[in-house]
Amino acid sequence: IQEIVNRTLDEASVIGREVVGKSEAPITRATSPDGEEDRGAESTLSNLVAQQFKEVLGKDDPNFIGVQNPGGTRADLDEGDITYEEAAGVLPFANSLKTTQLSGAQVKTLLEQQWQRDENGEVPGRPFLALGFSDNLSYTYDESREEGDRITGIWVNGEPIDPDGTYTLGSGNFLIDGGDNFHVLAEGANTADTGRVDLEAWTEWLTSQELLKPDHTRRGVSVTGAPESLV
Repeated sequence: IQEIVNRTLDEASVIGREVVGKSEAPITRATSPDGEEDRGAESTLSNLVAQQFKEVLGKDDPNFIGVQNPGGTRADLDEGDITYEEAAGVLPFANSLKTTQLSGAQVKTLLEQQWQRDENGEVPGRPFLALGFSDNLSYTYDESREEGDRITGIWVNGEPIDPDGTYTLGSGNFLIDGGDNFHVLAEGANTADTGRVDLEAWTEWLTSQELLKPDHTRRGVSVTGAPESLV
């Protein structure tokens, strides 16, 4: 058995050293002041993974939104060469990529569900999980408002979201199936498995990029005490 394990690790290390991309600077998960991973804060890496979902699965659909749960992003990317092993560390679960369709109103519910409730309506150990999104979605929120009414504005491609419109979202099967208490995703219409695996699509996309750069643009912005209209 040990001989089989050693041979497998040797072969894997050869594949793992292959360079699949390059980054101008570190692209990372969010961290708390003590240096620990913080899944309650937006991160450049989860947004990058979501952007990849949009570009790989969304094609030319301007209303396609890539989304990534923070717990699905499991390692950081350093500056310089990105190896296959490093890429695999970011998305290690071999999820299949799926799409589903939500109304604009359901997209708002998805954003509200970042303030977590489990299937029993209880607040779990992590009360807030910050989703990563592709760069065509942005939103404002006010945590001082009542639960379920904290999202105060949503824009897709710079235009206010249409509550009755249809938007296609893409991610790994864990999230699209309602994982991490994002229950509304399991209620989507026309849910489809694309037949692609996350690591295969991720490494192919990384190879297609000339040079990655961390995008520090915030998808979600906290706004409190905003007037109803600006004069």
